[in-house]
Amino acid sequence: MEHQLNVSGGDRVKYYLSGAYFLQNSLIPGKDLRRYSVRANTEAKLSEKFKASSNISFIRDGFNNDQGNIDFTGLSRLTPLNVARHSDGTWGSINAGAVDAALASGNTLRRLAEGGRSSYNTNRFIGTLNGTYTPIKGLDISGLFSYNFMNYVTSTFANTMTPIVNFINKQPLTSTAVTVNQLDEQWQNTSNILGQLTAAYSYQLNAHNFNILGGTSYENFKDRFIRVIRKNFVNNDLDAINAGSANPLNTTATGNIQQRAFRSYFGRLNYAYNNRYLFEASLRNDASSQFAPGNRVGWYPSASFAWRISQENFMKNVSIVNELKLRLSAGKLGNVNNVGYYDFYDGLGTGTVVILDQTKQDGVFPAKLPNPLLTWEKVDMYNVGIDATLFKGLNLQVDLFNKLTKDILLSNPDIPAEGGLTDTQNPSINIGQVRNTGFEFIANYNGKINSLTYTIGGNISQIWNKVVDLGKVEQTAPSGYYVNRVGEAIGSFFMYESNGFYESDAEAQKYNPAAKAGDIRYVDQNNDGVINGDDRIIAGNDVPYFIYGLNLNVSYKNFDFTAIGSGVKNVKVYLEAEASQAFFNGAGVKIMCSTGGRSTIQVRPPPTPACQGLEQ
Repeated sequence: MEHQLNVSGGDRVKYYLSGAYFLQNSLIPGKDLRRYSVRANTEAKLSEKFKASSNISFIRDGFNNDQGNIDFTGLSRLTPLNVARHSDGTWGSINAGAVDAALASGNTLRRLAEGGRSSYNTNRFIGTLNGTYTPIKGLDISGLFSYNFMNYVTSTFANTMTPIVNFINKQPLTSTAVTVNQLDEQWQNTSNILGQLTAAYSYQLNAHNFNILGGTSYENFKDRFIRVIRKNFVNNDLDAINAGSANPLNTTATGNIQQRAFRSYFGRLNYAYNNRYLFEASLRNDASSQFAPGNRVGWYPSASFAWRISQENFMKNVSIVNELKLRLSAGKLGNVNNVGYYDFYDGLGTGTVVILDQTKQDGVFPAKLPNPLLTWEKVDMYNVGIDATLFKGLNLQVDLFNKLTKDILLSNPDIPAEGGLTDTQNPSINIGQVRNTGFEFIANYNGKINSLTYTIGGNISQIWNKVVDLGKVEQTAPSGYYVNRVGEAIGSFFMYESNGFYESDAEAQKYNPAAKAGDIRYVDQNNDGVINGDDRIIAGNDVPYFIYGLNLNVSYKNFDFTAIGSGVKNVKVYLEAEASQAFFNGAGVKIMCSTGGRSTIQVRPPPTPACQGLEQ
């Protein structure tokens, strides 16, 4: 449901005001979203040479849920044989005819009814002021100032709950009780200030057209976060942190402040001759506070050229070609998204640092070794493209690209393990390189048959991703299921390969004394008679490097029909825990069968009747 009220008008000063109320129901009971928004836009022509405008908006949304939260992990573990509520009104304790306290404690309906409550509210403000001064024809001097602010508050109260009663013997199942209640509140403020000043000049001389732009900008981003958890409230109806237990062991508090700033100078030149030859060049000088003085600045040039071949005289008589353009571009970009806000500085942490006289002592310690030599990650991008319109209805676009990302941040491989540094303490350095090459193809055809019009199109893109350099190593230390290896795609799966199940205890114990018949049989890749970490292989990637799509639109008089489809190829996913492992943590059975080939899984369920003779 949505209601809107809009008011607009004006002459030399134009205005637009709007207010809206929006209500959206949720699939989760109690989490209906309510949104209130206000917007005001103005535009004033203060003189023949100066005009100004403003855009202001405020949005508040959130929910107040008086029911407990759904535990999606617990929900995924339930089976159709779980009893939700018994005939006598008590919460279900039976699973497949037997008492099951583990699954009974995760009863979703019970958690909704008795589990607690939660709320979530956000406030967003965006304000922008613009001004443009035109001292002479063709010259525009523009200024912009914007302020973006967001604040959110969440509150979640988990109730104490009495134990579920065993339906068979009517005794309480003590493990299903929740004996400690708690309140979890989070508060976060983010703000972003942007100032920008530009000067643009346009000039045309016969068939020559020039556009020149130069400017500077400054951006400051700040984030502040606080979270407090307190336990043991005297009852479930209290909503203030100070109503919980004052014992320090029952309180957890955390928070941080992060801030970064950018300063940029930039320029751009556009030139067109007879609307046939098009050229553009740009240059940026960017500085970031995330690097130490001396390494904060990066220069990033780019250029592009386009030739409208269809405008040449030799193409005038080629009737099948309506538009044909060749595009070439090259450029360098900078990236700081992988850089910590203070990685170049002496990062300090606080907390327990030593035990003296059998007592924990707080103090300050190095949280991460600094690297004052850190600098921007750099991207070199090259692109060749063709745009064409044929037969007055067939539109084609083809792009070939080569993208090399250099100076990617990785943990310093020269720090020996004897240094005793954890992954988070090891300093980052600029050493990695990753290359992406590929193509994109888009085709659309617009046609008409009497009163029927139609559009049919499709797109294909293929990317080849490869790690080019990791410094002095060929492979980084595995992180979970992933590894980076020179010559392979970034973030590849790294795991054991299975080829069936052990058919006897003797066969199983040949490789693993603890294994038995029915356990998954892993491939001994190096034929050393032992299954260990050396037998792991690159098993694919979860990034969709091949994407395709189709679209269709048909219109006939007052009727229209639209269909779209998209897909990916050569993508793998890794399922674990409740999503794949039979009886994991008391979960039900998940079955996935294949009729041939090898699989790359790390679970150890025995084969089920549905998979007899197949690989699971």
